[in-house]
Amino acid sequence: MGVESEFDTIFDLLDARQKGFIEYNEILDFYQAFYFMPVARDQVHEAIKHVCGKEADGRCRKSQFLDLVVELERRRQVEQGSWWDFKALDTKDADRISVKEGLFLMKATHQEHFTTITWQSFLESRSHPHEDINYSEIRMWLCNWPLHGTHCGYDEVIAMGEKLDKEKKRQDMQRRKKVMNLEDDFIKAIEAQEKQQYSNKFRNEAKRKLNRWVQLGVESLLFDDGYDAFEGDGTQRNTVSVQDLMEAMDEKYDILREKLLWEATQKHVGESIWSSMRESEHEEQVLRVKTKETEYRVKGDFEKITQLSVSYQLYNSTLISMMGYERLAHLKYLKELQDKEKKMKLDGKTSDEIYQVFSEEHMQKIQGRATAGQLLIDLHKRHVSEREFVLSLLKGSQGRPLFAAEMVTEYVHYVTQQLIAAWEPSQLEYSAMAMGISERTQDLKSSCYDYDRDLHELLGLHRLHQDGASKRPDKPSGEHFPMEGRNRGIVDLQVEIMRAVLRKQMHERMMMSYMLQGKESTAWRAAANRRPSREDKEQRINELRTLCSNWRQSPLEYIRSKQNAHVKMLLEGTWLYHANKQLDIRGGHNLTLTQVSAHVMADLQQHHSRELERILLEMQHKDSKDLMSIWRREYGALNEEFLDGISAVILGTFELSFEELEIVAALEAKYDVLRDKLLMDALLKQYGEAEWKMSEGDRQRLLIKLKLEERRLRQEGKFDQAAKLLGDSIKVALLGFYLQKRLCSVGG
Repeated sequence: MGVESEFDTIFDLLDARQKGFIEYNEILDFYQAFYFMPVARDQVHEAIKHVCGKEADGRCRKSQFLDLVVELERRRQVEQGSWWDFKALDTKDADRISVKEGLFLMKATHQEHFTTITWQSFLESRSHPHEDINYSEIRMWLCNWPLHGTHCGYDEVIAMGEKLDKEKKRQDMQRRKKVMNLEDDFIKAIEAQEKQQYSNKFRNEAKRKLNRWVQLGVESLLFDDGYDAFEGDGTQRNTVSVQDLMEAMDEKYDILREKLLWEATQKHVGESIWSSMRESEHEEQVLRVKTKETEYRVKGDFEKITQLSVSYQLYNSTLISMMGYERLAHLKYLKELQDKEKKMKLDGKTSDEIYQVFSEEHMQKIQGRATAGQLLIDLHKRHVSEREFVLSLLKGSQGRPLFAAEMVTEYVHYVTQQLIAAWEPSQLEYSAMAMGISERTQDLKSSCYDYDRDLHELLGLHRLHQDGASKRPDKPSGEHFPMEGRNRGIVDLQVEIMRAVLRKQMHERMMMSYMLQGKESTAWRAAANRRPSREDKEQRINELRTLCSNWRQSPLEYIRSKQNAHVKMLLEGTWLYHANKQLDIRGGHNLTLTQVSAHVMADLQQHHSRELERILLEMQHKDSKDLMSIWRREYGALNEEFLDGISAVILGTFELSFEELEIVAALEAKYDVLRDKLLMDALLKQYGEAEWKMSEGDRQRLLIKLKLEERRLRQEGKFDQAAKLLGDSIKVALLGFYLQKRLCSVGG
């Protein structure tokens, strides 16, 4: 009675509010304070469940308190003893014991209470029942009370252990046979690879000889030294052939197919085994599957593709939901959408109702899951369909045949898609998504439903989760200019330009991820929320736009010195834009912060897609000199970290072309003259006619001082202060600036 009364007193002290029970945290704190040692949280949960019942919901009453303390102490002793028994069995110091040894450990721990149903339940709880056991797997099974069932003695346990040994040996034998079969497949794969290498070498040699013939004539073949013609200078390539175009398309699909096979093989082998294999063993595994898949695909034997060892791996998306439609199917889809939209508008449907209908219809079309085998088949069918479409373009079936410059653009577009898929550092689904988006023209705001926008948002959300950028990305480290001093043709120049653009866009996405979820984002989000109205936020965005535009047009030395200030302006603008974006999204008030951030990232990605389209068209009819200028522009934007894409999306800025700059310069000169006259009139009104009769030098000094002050206020976007400085006349003086601003907004 003495011990019980003492624990009753302790219970009353713990139950200070006299609820009649104490909870999990109070029990945990008491036990650790009483015994001066930590206790695992899961042990406390299990002890409460055992003593107080599952329906107790983590609570213990006074009558159960002593039993609970006894149970916790029992568990502590069992865990301590079983840990040392486990280490004694772990003779290889690998933190693992065999299944047979695990059985003996459980029997030794539970003693006469051991039941076969407890052991079988433990085995069924494991994903691989006959693999070696880690202590963390079996710990709670040892500490918990055995399940009710038939008790068995040591003889029966020994017999069960022998049975486990036989099962393990049988599985090892099956695995060994499987490895031997794989070795036969590997030999075949090596032979196929050697044939492919020989074929590639033969094709490259034929191209080299043809190049010598074209560049140097027939005589060069009689005195062939084994080197390419003009190899030292770099052979210029100014056109592409149909074969070049088809090979670029094939390479695009090979990249996706390779990613799919690597992923499916890794899933098939298993994460634990895969991580223990060498890189060369990874390549061997994939090569076996790749050789068979290529053989079956060439023969058109799709049934055997679905029977490959990796083909049963399941993906949560179909190929069409990952990539969208290929170009011809996409054009047909858009035409159907436009026809339906017209009809629904005539029926009195609102834009929101039309959007909802189209969204639901598209989701029904693309929903479902797919195996790796089905994805391989769908990828091949998509490849064939796109090949037929491009061949029809070349033949003129879609209107007229492609010109030489258009063929180069088509080729560079395919190389761009290859780079997008290859550089996407994520799994197949998002690589395919990024590539699929790059195939189609992107509308910033579609008149009705746009499934590409959904893909952009999914991709944006994934990139935010993947980056988790709490630290600001490193600035590009002034890479050397590999194009300078080289005699490149138009084709290679265009490819290098797109490579530079993609690197720039990748850095901008990383910076956007940092701005949305980096360590500085919380403070800037709070600052944006302190501006209550949308109009107030828009006004500040306009001021930031002016500041960023002035920074961008400054000398390079000034730009470099104010780089951090520019990033802070973009950080502030990002969260102002983020707050307004939430109001613009359908049902935006129900979205989480990360979901709205995904919409902002999607806006940047769509801007990038449109930028790629614009640059492809810009390059189409340029010569080598103009292309080098474009390349320097894009490479400079990357290395100097201008972040023009982020500025364009967040603040509404945009870069003027050379022709547009000439127009703006003419406008500025015109309005500078008008502004000087109006400023002079303002000074006359300010001083009065009598006082204004001063020397010309004094007048000019006053005018220059006022011009500098007006320009400073205008460049900082402080238009209201400029108006207060000189009265209403300054509003007229700023007319030129407002007209230029209107011109820029229309151009953007």
